[in-house]
Amino acid sequence: MRSQRKGPQGPQFFSASHFVHVKPMFEVAWLSFLAGLSGPLQETEDNEVVELCLDGFKTAIRIACFFDLELERNAFVTTLAKFTFLNNLGEMKTKNMEAIKALLDIAVTEGNNLKGSWREVLQCVSQLEHMQLITSGHDIPDGRKGQVQTASVSRGLLTSSAVIARRNFQTRILQTRVGQPISPSPLTWFSH
Repeated sequence: MRSQRKGPQGPQFFSASHFVHVKPMFEVAWLSFLAGLSGPLQETEDNEVVELCLDGFKTAIRIACFFDLELERNAFVTTLAKFTFLNNLGEMKTKNMEAIKALLDIAVTEGNNLKGSWREVLQCVSQLEHMQLITSGHDIPDGRKGQVQTASVSRGLLTSSAVIARRNFQTRILQTRVGQPISPSPLTWFSH
């Protein structure tokens, strides 16, 4: 909190010296932060704006975890997980892959404090693993007794173009990890 005093040259501000002031301020303003980060992330394709929004998500989740704010933590993690677009690979863009990395980064840094929010992280990891199994041609149990899906028939009819898209997605993730240059156009990831 800052207090304001009128000095000889105008207002003078003093910064708070204790972190305990953050919790009540965050409890009041978290919904505005969520809206302020989600809107630009959804609308933009500018990598700098995407990076700033994802940093905001990570910081908000860290604050919510630090102060054990369950509602706020769940809201930010769930929203970030939805930005991964793992359920809609045809519309996935670079910003969605960055959201996946941000969610996994949160799992690494805040894992002990995520509590119920682990569900979103584990669903993300599960979907990534499912994509890897499909693209490698393995048979995949579909959850019904005694039935197995093959690489050609996945949950909701996988077409060959979807398999190619998944392979290209995996290649982009690996290239990002090892620091290889990546084409900025999402069209090049999924075309063959």
